[in-house]
Amino acid sequence: MTGHLLDLMLINDAIDQEQHDAGFHYAYLYGRALRRPTVAHAARESLDWRATVIDEENEARNLRLFRQIQTAVGSRAHVEAVENICVFQRIPRSMLPQAPGLRDMHEAGLLRDGLGRVAKWWRGELARQGNGKAE
Repeated sequence: MTGHLLDLMLINDAIDQEQHDAGFHYAYLYGRALRRPTVAHAARESLDWRATVIDEENEARNLRLFRQIQTAVGSRAHVEAVENICVFQRIPRSMLPQAPGLRDMHEAGLLRDGLGRVAKWWRGELARQGNGKAE
């Protein structure tokens, strides 16, 4: 597989463009805040730097933003669903060539909902920073 799992999910209409972009911002912020350079570097390649609030030099601020975004995502199940795809690139069972079960569909719903929450948080943060359009 080439590219990121988020790209594949976008192509297959499993997520929309806003969720896709939010997922890469989440992964990059995860990498910066938790000092995981390989994750941060891979995600950075897909970011739109005209629409970011990440300060590459301010580790304390990045960690604070990361904690805020994790809180915005919601439950631990939502955070795990988002991180499994965005950070660790674990293929969700709902994308495997078998018929997905109820649990698989539940996890896919958690992912879409979690990425939607990341996107909403991101739009709000950009608006507060004056770097993007308001909600």
